[in-house]
Amino acid sequence: MKVNWIYFLGFLFLASCKSSPISQYEDLNLLGHGIPVTIKAPPGVEIGKDDYGVMLGVWVKGENYDLQVYSSNTITLDIERIKQQKLREVKSNRYFSKIIEEDKDGFLYEKDIDGEIRFDFMHIKVIGDKEITFQKGLTSTFSESEIRNMYASVQ
Repeated sequence: MKVNWIYFLGFLFLASCKSSPISQYEDLNLLGHGIPVTIKAPPGVEIGKDDYGVMLGVWVKGENYDLQVYSSNTITLDIERIKQQKLREVKSNRYFSKIIEEDKDGFLYEKDIDGEIRFDFMHIKVIGDKEITFQKGLTSTFSESEIRNMYASVQ
């Protein structure tokens, strides 16, 4: 009877060790696209670049992954001040529902679009005189766990 419990506990342990999708992600350096950061991304992603003059945008798309990265000149090196401004912008959107999680340089949040719950995030880095903002791709919809994976991939 003891042996059966040992096998059962071993099975439970192995089942709980299921790897996270982010463990399969690879380093992706965006410097070649004009943004001096390295993120984690699924293998085989597509990358594109949009130059808006005052801001550079890079998108990274793959399976269950759609990231927008924006780089522009910063007016402050105070990341908390930048994050608070981004929080105000997000909270002023009529579909904003709630902040799910917040840390020193970013946050995850929920939107309620006519009863449909959607998830998004913002993560901010300041590198030199550049403010770099990461967020979910504008037209994609993801589950909360997929958003958490994307958020973790840029931290």
